[in-house]
This record gives sequence, C-alpha cells and structure tokens, in this order.
Amino acid sequence: MSCLSISDNVDHTIVEFSMMDSLHPISHQQAEPRSDGKSRFERQKFKIRLASNQERRQSAVFLVEKMYSWRGYKTSTIAAKPGEDVARIALMVYGQDNRPIGTLTVGFDNPNGLLADELYREELDGMRQQGCRLLEFTKLAIDRNSNNSNRIVAALTNVAYLYGKLSNCNTAVIEVNPRHVAFYQSKLGFRQVGPEKICPRVNAPAILLALDWSIMADEIKKYGGRKDDGTAGKSLYRYFFDERDEAGLTKRLVGGKIE
Repeated sequence: MSCLSISDNVDHTIVEFSMMDSLHPISHQQAEPRSDGKSRFERQKFKIRLASNQERRQSAVFLVEKMYSWRGYKTSTIAAKPGEDVARIALMVYGQDNRPIGTLTVGFDNPNGLLADELYREELDGMRQQGCRLLEFTKLAIDRNSNNSNRIVAALTNVAYLYGKLSNCNTAVIEVNPRHVAFYQSKLGFRQVGPEKICPRVNAPAILLALDWSIMADEIKKYGGRKDDGTAGKSLYRYFFDERDEAGLTKRLVGGKIE
C-alpha cells in the first residue's frame, strides 16, 4: 500500500468553509462577501487542520471523550504520542475564536490491521481478498452545540476522502451505533457489511459499514459544490468541494511525495 507523507507545517489550514459556501482550498486571500441577508453564523469561517502537534491531539482527545461520555459510551485514553501511530491521522475543525468543534481520525490499513479488525476480522479480510484497499474512520465527534453538524461531518469526510485517494485506498469502513446506520446510508451512501456486535472500546453495540470510493466520486461529480441543489435529497455531497477544485486542495494535503 502507498504511504502518505503529510506536511510538517502544523499551523497551515487545509480548507476553510462557511455554512453558506462549498469547501475551497486556502490558496489566496478571499474578498469579503457582499451583504445578502445571510446571518453572521452562516458567514462564520470554519477551518480544518491536522491534529499534528501535542496540543491539537489533546484537543481532539478531549472533544471525543466529551461527546462519547455525553452519549453514555465508554471512553479511554486515546491520544497517541508523536510518531507512535503513523498509520493514523486526526483532522480537526476549528470554529469561532479557534475553538475545536469537530474531529475525525483516519486510519490506513497496515500490517497491524485496523481497529475494526478486533470485531470484524473475518469481514475485513474478505474485503481485502476481494481487492479492497481499506481506510477506517474512527473517533468522529462534533460539538453538540454546533449549529450545523451535517456541514461539519461533510467537510471532515471530504478531506478524509482526498487523503484516501492519495494513499491509494478505495474503500472506507466505519463502526457505528445501530441508531446511526440510517444517517450514514442515506447521507453518504455507506452499506452494511458486518452484523451488530458489542464494541469493547466504547462498551456499546456497533455495526460495520463500508463505502466505495467510486460511489463517493460519482456523488461528488453530481452534487459537489451544489449545496442548494434540490435533487440531492438528504445527501451530504452537496456540501463537498467541486471536483474541479480537487487538484488545488490536494496540494495542501501533502508535504512530501507520495511513494
């Protein structure tokens, strides 16, 4: 599998977005939008950055533990020391006053396997044998005081999708509570690939879902950058970047070469 080399510039912003805009790479200064009746919240800028230093990793851990404990899930110490877990990266969304409001960890398949292998080794090995190059979404947490969690989930998933492409992945997997299965199926196109089991990491039931990169690519082509397209239904892909912007955004993800 390809190895992704990530920029060591921990202060850079990968993308910024507002609730009224689609995602766009930060490549130049943006002009202030003209007044058109949009609320201050809709105009507020949000930024996605890597949790690539200790302070940001601790912020990601705190947000995950806060939101998991609020839902009654078991929490544990999940912060990795620098260099300890090179097969995973954590993304952070920052809102007003640089406050962390969302996080998602992206895990790349490797000889040590994925976290989901603990419960779903048989299913994942079957997928691997069929040619699936796996990427895992874990530790997704959105501050429950955020006004548009769907928009934040879309932004994090959008960036994770690009990291997956750069790493030659073609399938994302995620373990979710059964209550959330319908959300991932209707809004992102995931399919169920594993039965309900109890996940010991959070002491709660889980179901394994998967999403093919080809499906994401098709949905982005249809709806990316078209947040007001009524034909998108419940799809979160309307909040994704326009596929024409992919090259510019991809440049911000990599600090070295892809090998």
